[in-house]
Amino acid sequence: MEVITAKGYRPSLEAPQRLHARAAAVSDDQRASLDMRTISHGERIEIAEQLVPGKFTLLDYYADWCGPCLLLGHELERLLAERGDVALRKVDIIGWDTAAAAQLEALDVEGIPYVRIYGPRGEFLAAVKGNRIEEIRRIVTGGSDRPRAE
Repeated sequence: MEVITAKGYRPSLEAPQRLHARAAAVSDDQRASLDMRTISHGERIEIAEQLVPGKFTLLDYYADWCGPCLLLGHELERLLAERGDVALRKVDIIGWDTAAAAQLEALDVEGIPYVRIYGPRGEFLAAVKGNRIEEIRRIVTGGSDRPRAE
């Protein structure tokens, strides 16, 4: 906004405050305390070994070159910062020619981001395709319209 006014222009629309609040990143100190780690850099994973007993476990299939994946990653970090009962395990597929990507394709998933959600007892709850953080939040908080996918 300052750049616009410094150039002599008057903004015609004010940015919503809610957007600014959501755009704020989790601090490095906060990030260090989250139950979050990258478990694969293109390698196939054993899903059962990654589930965290007593917590919702989110398996986030992503790639560093995927813009929507990076945006979702920030939202998932905020979710973890808000809730101590959620763990995040990140699967970096790297590219479509890796073992992790082949494992994803075996689930009939053709794109990323893709998140598989498991409950505190290790039960599969849902899969969310795309950058849909509100759906992920609804599933983790036990929303009545919880989808069962894949």
